Amino acid sequence: MMNGKVEYRKKNSSWRSVLLVKARKLSYQLVGKRKTIEFIEPVFVVKRDDPDLFKKKKKTILQNQ
Repeated sequence: MMNGKVEYRKKNSSWRSVLLVKARKLSYQLVGKRKTIEFIEPVFVVKRDDPDLFKKKKKTILQNQ
C-alpha cells in the first residue's frame, strides 16, 4: 500500500514520499513557518473486492455493536 504510486506535483511519487512531504508541511504550519496548509491532493482511493461471506460477517458485527 505504501509503495503504491500516485501523481503528485506532475510526477509519479510513492505514497511514502508524499506522506513525508505532507507531514513536513504540517509541522512547518504548527511551528509557524507557514501560514497555509493543503491536504487535498493527491486523492487516495481504495479499491476493495470483499467476498460476500466477509460482507455478511462485517454487517452482523456492526449490527451487534
